[in-house]
Amino acid sequence: MIKKDDITHDLVETDTAQARPVKGLPTFRSRNSVAPRGEETTRSSMRRGLMKATGGNPDIAWNSLATITLDLAEVARHGLFPQAADHPVTAKFDILRTQMLQAMSEREWVRIAVTSPTHGCGKSLVAANLALAMGRLPSVRTVLVDLELRHPELAHMFGADVGPLGEMLTGEQPIESHVRRLGENLALVLNNQAIIGSAESLLSPETAETLAVLEQTLQPNVMIFDLPPALGSDDVLSILPLVDAVLLVADGTRTTADDIRACSHLIEGRSSLLGVVLNRASDLKQDRYRYSKKRG
Repeated sequence: MIKKDDITHDLVETDTAQARPVKGLPTFRSRNSVAPRGEETTRSSMRRGLMKATGGNPDIAWNSLATITLDLAEVARHGLFPQAADHPVTAKFDILRTQMLQAMSEREWVRIAVTSPTHGCGKSLVAANLALAMGRLPSVRTVLVDLELRHPELAHMFGADVGPLGEMLTGEQPIESHVRRLGENLALVLNNQAIIGSAESLLSPETAETLAVLEQTLQPNVMIFDLPPALGSDDVLSILPLVDAVLLVADGTRTTADDIRACSHLIEGRSSLLGVVLNRASDLKQDRYRYSKKRG
């Protein structure tokens, strides 16, 4: 079971020297990650299919997305709680959500990566519940993307029937084939298959273009990327240039100060550290309460 004290949060102020906002637009929008109109390849054209079909109108794009309905009992077994009344822990995520939105608004950030030092810290649970908390705000449009390409779990956690994400990232399949709308303002981009060469996929210009077109089509207020653990592979290093800030999830029972410092050094100069979430905090007081399933 998840106890309300299992999640604590500490949004640290970022060093403005490390922050990379551009007035009016997030940094990544100023990059040439989308093929110019006159130089579109077949894959680029497929990526833009939804944008073209909706005339660039995000309202139409959102309304045209395929929808998903959750089995509330099943997702609760995976530690996900869509409604505020579903579990006391939702209050923690609502507070974290509001703190994040305030910090992001000040810096004009949109893209937030969620990672952890090592596997098993609960980052996927935090990413998913944070996205659900964002979805409880009618005025905020949020996109949750599973970029944990080595061990994707979000599709299983949400009970979603989706295909492999790799074909969308490369442009072989249109964006709309993988995006599912939950409610009115939360979009899920999920994956059911591990990708060999995950770091290479994340480094690919095709992935950068796909993410750019996804953002331009849906124009969300927030994009949350569930990433692999930061230490032990170069996956997170590969994607850092494409995100505005990183939310780090630590395990109160085993993450060390050295782990946190190593992640901070990894992020420094490449992105900004938005904050640290301490998961399983109650275990610091008594070795008793843990998530029923370890995710991420």
